[in-house]
Amino acid sequence: MTKVAVALLIVAGHLFALSGEAVYEKHCAACHQRYVEMDILSKNFFEMDNKMLNLKAPTINQLVFRLKQQIGDRDGDREFHMMEVTEFVKDYVYYPDKQKSVCIPEVIRQFDTMAPMKGKISEEELDAVSEWIYMSDLKQEENR
Repeated sequence: MTKVAVALLIVAGHLFALSGEAVYEKHCAACHQRYVEMDILSKNFFEMDNKMLNLKAPTINQLVFRLKQQIGDRDGDREFHMMEVTEFVKDYVYYPDKQKSVCIPEVIRQFDTMAPMKGKISEEELDAVSEWIYMSDLKQEENR
């Protein structure tokens, strides 16, 4: 019985120590740049047809802006809104489909649909990275 309790504590400790930023670095950073100024992104997509930056996928700051605008009740409780965004991210990452994308057509047409990540990233990792993404724009504001 004691061995089971110790094993559960180790697993629980690992889950609580999961860093959203580390998950981003491991699973997302190869395609999704963290941050590019919005005026530069606008020029890249609307004037240069993504030839200026040659992005592989939307940036994290683009995604967080659109997720917060398009998913759930953005004017409601922030914790509940973050849960709504997290559930959307899980669904999209496991079952990507351009029809579900939150990006504007001028942006999304520049990219291929991402490969499904089901079996490659756990729900716990998605929870951690979704929370990190959701809070990333607040962190950007603090750093300015």
